[in-house]
Amino acid sequence: MYVLDTDHISIVQHRDDPLCDLILSEAAKVGEDDLFTTVISFQEQALGWHNRLARAKTKKDVVFGYRRFETMLNFFAGARVLSFDEAAANCFEELHKARTRVGLMDLRIAAIVIANQMTLVTRNRNDFDRIPGLRIVDWTRPRI
Repeated sequence: MYVLDTDHISIVQHRDDPLCDLILSEAAKVGEDDLFTTVISFQEQALGWHNRLARAKTKKDVVFGYRRFETMLNFFAGARVLSFDEAAANCFEELHKARTRVGLMDLRIAAIVIANQMTLVTRNRNDFDRIPGLRIVDWTRPRI
């Protein structure tokens, strides 16, 4: 089972990105029943669009911001979203105690993935490779 990180979700939401086809192709091989995301990715995106809307100065910027916000909302409404539950919180605590040098949100995502014994789909290997026990794949790179 696979958990899409926020970066992969963003690519899929903006279908004009050339990497979108690679991700969708890999997702089709896996099947919908084995694809998930996290409440943390929802939080990251919601905060990002909220902040962008708060800074919008023109009508065009506001309309654009709300369209993207709605795209994000529709994506997550149809997604299988994993919670930051007690098991994830315990895993996060252990990773934090081990002084894993990764950002807070990434560490929370990793904790959810590890607690559910899944594989994270991300391009952010630089940070996530630092987390022991985390399985990672990148669907933006064609398999050789």
